[in-house]
Amino acid sequence: MKRSLTFLLVLTLALTLPAAAEEGQGNGFFGGLGSWLDDTLQAAGDAIGDAADAVGSAAGSVSEAIGSAAGSVSEAIGSAAGSVGDAVGSAAGSVGNAVGNAIDSVSTFAVDTWNAADKAVNGMWTSVTGTQLFDADDQVYMLTVDEDEPITFMGAPVNAGKDTGYSKAGAIEQGDPHYGWTLGQFYIEGATKMIVDQPNGSVIFLKTVGDQLELHFGLTQNINRLNDRDDLAVCSDRDGFDKYFQVEKTDMGRGALITRFTNHQRLAGEPVLYTDYLSAVAAGSADTVIQLNEEGDYEVALDYELQDAGKFSIPQYHDYHIFFTFSVRNGNCMVYLFDASTKAELRNETIIENGFSIDFARSRYLEIHVKRETLAEDGKTLDVRYNKVAQDGDEYTDEGVYTITAKNIYTNEETSKRLFVGDEEAYARYIDGGITVEG
Repeated sequence: MKRSLTFLLVLTLALTLPAAAEEGQGNGFFGGLGSWLDDTLQAAGDAIGDAADAVGSAAGSVSEAIGSAAGSVSEAIGSAAGSVGDAVGSAAGSVGNAVGNAIDSVSTFAVDTWNAADKAVNGMWTSVTGTQLFDADDQVYMLTVDEDEPITFMGAPVNAGKDTGYSKAGAIEQGDPHYGWTLGQFYIEGATKMIVDQPNGSVIFLKTVGDQLELHFGLTQNINRLNDRDDLAVCSDRDGFDKYFQVEKTDMGRGALITRFTNHQRLAGEPVLYTDYLSAVAAGSADTVIQLNEEGDYEVALDYELQDAGKFSIPQYHDYHIFFTFSVRNGNCMVYLFDASTKAELRNETIIENGFSIDFARSRYLEIHVKRETLAEDGKTLDVRYNKVAQDGDEYTDEGVYTITAKNIYTNEETSKRLFVGDEEAYARYIDGGITVEG
């Protein structure tokens, strides 16, 4: 406002000053100046009055505008309140209908979403690694076995409870999601023969030279859609543990295989854990085959968890356990004898001067006895000096006739060999008495 008045005053001076100067020339300077000042002040007063009128008019307009706006806002609020009430009622009905429709379709939506995510994850995995993670449709899950193959099926599932470290062994009863179907089957192939040791019923596999024993697991189910149910699958046990094998909490993945080997000295090794085992089996991975070429005792467990989503309920989780034991033994009945001096292998009915040693050829469970006989005082008969159990690597250098007998307690087969230890002069005395090592 101050700037506007100042501008108005300056403009007035600029317009009136020349006229005042001319008037001052006729009536004197101060007379003209006084007249000029009167005119200027009058003009300024008029301008100020006009400005005041303009301000008053503007104030009135603003007041009217505020009043009008207040009325409009009030009417708008009233109208909006009514509209909101109507909208809330309408929305409540729509929400009720939508909830009902959602409940009817949620199961289908969840399954479709899972399948879409499954395909997306597999697509990304394949594009990055060039390998397939898993596929519900292309899974290698059908167990096929040639009836002529020398195989033996092992193990059966039990209900292991929930978060018990797979330590329970409950029956799978009606109402259990695992009831009425099997996930798959363990089997052992490559053995020459399988026997059941009585009376404890333990299974023993006999292998001979060239045998390659292998432990397999063949799936008979799609692990992503068990028992043809879209809402039942093998899930990942992120914090699983095994109480029997003392395996600490770990991410077991979709099924964990645990094996432990005990040698002929009854020394148990550390458990070997194979995580995400069922995913690997479903993908047809060769890493799922376990080699069993060492003589000894084996323990095997498969721990796995199922997710039962149901149709309208929160997913339920159930633990299951397959456990079995077996033994591997050599099926042969051979013992190898070597010259104690030259280390050359000795044939049956051999005469050696420096003695011999015994090699079990890693047949840890054969019973091997050594009997030593010498010439009796009559020079015609043999006198038994000892008949004892041998150990791998034992050496025998004393003069006499030796009978070495190996017995396989699992096949009841026996093998015997005879040797004479001593020089030719000593052996001649035995021959004179009618005694030889020849059969």
